[in-house]
Amino acid sequence: MVYWFDLFGTAIFALTGLLAAKDRQLDWYGGVVLAMVTAIGGGTFRDMALGRTPVFWMIDEVYFWVILITCIVATPLVSKITAPGRWLVWSDAFGLSLFNVIGCQVALTAGMSPLIAVFLGMATGTFGGMIRDLLVNEIPLVLRKEIYATAALTGGIMYVSLSALPRHYALPEGVAESASMAICFVIRVLAINKGWSLPKLG
Repeated sequence: MVYWFDLFGTAIFALTGLLAAKDRQLDWYGGVVLAMVTAIGGGTFRDMALGRTPVFWMIDEVYFWVILITCIVATPLVSKITAPGRWLVWSDAFGLSLFNVIGCQVALTAGMSPLIAVFLGMATGTFGGMIRDLLVNEIPLVLRKEIYATAALTGGIMYVSLSALPRHYALPEGVAESASMAICFVIRVLAINKGWSLPKLG
């Protein structure tokens, strides 16, 4: 189940790369490049930090096919969107919540502490988008005053907390993942709609 969610998240983040390319009026090749780095950037950092080499997409080429097929199928649709920036934010929020939980799962499975798992979950969810934003000369969302990394941290803390429940209080399979994704997504969406932000420095 985690594997299929991972592939779905890969497609979602690849879509955000295409939307960013459309927003910046890049060509198709630029869109594919942004799709690639957005979809696999966070997971690559996570695997390298954990010493899991070769990293996941070098072992399983299905990830490449998911990104390529997403680009081929979505490009005609993206080209017709008149406000790609708005769609980018919503798609990114969903990808963030999904990859954040997957990153926490991978870290915990590798024997990392809850603290490190939360950090690597946040990194998995945010680093791909950070690379995408840097490539199009944008200040990454995670570094702005918007509630972004905070949403990922909250979702990660919820996941590791629910996963650490004693055996006799253990939740049914999928509940911890769903709850963590939901809280991350809801916080991010509310931040977008309500204009919530962290205080600026200075």
